[in-house]
Amino acid sequence: MAKELVKKKEVKLVFIGEATEVQLNKWRKEHGTRFKRFDVPDGEEVHIGYFQKPSLEIVQAAEQLHPNDAVANNLYCYDNCHLGGSDVFTKDDEFKFALARGIAKSFRVLTGVLKNG
Repeated sequence: MAKELVKKKEVKLVFIGEATEVQLNKWRKEHGTRFKRFDVPDGEEVHIGYFQKPSLEIVQAAEQLHPNDAVANNLYCYDNCHLGGSDVFTKDDEFKFALARGIAKSFRVLTGVLKNG
């Protein structure tokens, strides 16, 4: 049996929602290291969303307003942190929720080691 060579189709990804360099610089200046990009692949498309990492105040407000509802908590962070990008994040619930979860996960809870002085 001869092995057939199968040509793999070269997939060219299309990036949707990329901000201009001017806009990126504006966000970087305004949000510093809290400014982030979030990519969601969908077939041959990659939807790009931009957000600022939530502050402690946003995380606290989300928890106070929605203490037993993780979805509402994440969506509160989305509403207060989403900056722009692909329109799909405002029009499609699955994409919006993906970005909302990404935003919520971007707030790291750090731990340290307690030592005697």
